[in-house]
Amino acid sequence: MIRNHKMAQEQPLHRIKCIIVSKMFFLDGKTKSQIAEETGMSRFKVARLINDAIESKLVTFTIAEQTDIDPTLSNKLCQKFKLQNVIVQSNSYGINDPQMSLNEKLGRLAASYLEESLEMNMKIGIAWGKVLCSTARSLKTLPPLEVVQTTGAYPNIDFEQNSIGLVQRIAKVSKGKAYPIYLPMWVEDKETAKQLRMQTGVSEVRKKFDDLDVLITGIGSWTTPSSCMYTALPQQWKDNLFKKDVCADICTIPLDKKGNVLTSPLDDLGFGITVKQVKKVPQVIAVAGGIHKFDAILATLKSGLITTLITDAENATMLLEHKS
Repeated sequence: MIRNHKMAQEQPLHRIKCIIVSKMFFLDGKTKSQIAEETGMSRFKVARLINDAIESKLVTFTIAEQTDIDPTLSNKLCQKFKLQNVIVQSNSYGINDPQMSLNEKLGRLAASYLEESLEMNMKIGIAWGKVLCSTARSLKTLPPLEVVQTTGAYPNIDFEQNSIGLVQRIAKVSKGKAYPIYLPMWVEDKETAKQLRMQTGVSEVRKKFDDLDVLITGIGSWTTPSSCMYTALPQQWKDNLFKKDVCADICTIPLDKKGNVLTSPLDDLGFGITVKQVKKVPQVIAVAGGIHKFDAILATLKSGLITTLITDAENATMLLEHKS
């Protein structure tokens, strides 16, 4: 056994053996047993040479720094909130492109994650959010998917950017099938909503809510506010939700600061996915960032409705420091 670095440097034959064996093990991918057979050494001798090479710094290890993601924050946040996956965008990501907005950065990461994780013939539900528009624009390739719209269309939003347009765009990238809902977010009375839900095209799409493999959503903030749902709802509905301490929304489902689901007129008048159906989805991906959304992201994590979070480093740090 080499006892110090100096001894390793003063023993040329031993150094040669350490380096040759280490190259075979680390670079060629050979097992210790294979190396022992090829060199005529014992497996114990091979293991000792590799260990000496590391101790004497003949072999060193370098893990490349990542410019777009922060693996340490991602892992810590994943463990704290017991999520399936967390991807944290690093502070240095896009530093050379000041024109790139936070939504664009998060959208690119979300797109890369979808390209990496989605598999052929999966049923993927699409909610809405400005960051999801950036995600859809960043997608380059996907396997064939069933792409399902999970909320009615938000009012006063261009077709290309609303939930119908998102579903069509993602289905086009995947060369799969789109299942849009050509209805508004809500209608004025329960009977009309009931009749529309019974229509063949609408009921076909809504049945797929029970069988989704993945659901992707943005997170709306009501404390800032920064939520398209907040902007869209009638003032009386909003006032009633504020009385219940509303803090966030995902998939048109309002949440209070503790993560509790709040009832709203959309339960009877809307066409979106229900809380019960969201809980059945194996993977629910939420994408959101910016300090103004901290409270909303925290409430969403407390709700237990999501399994995967894609966010920025500043929010990740604050979430780790928060006593939950």
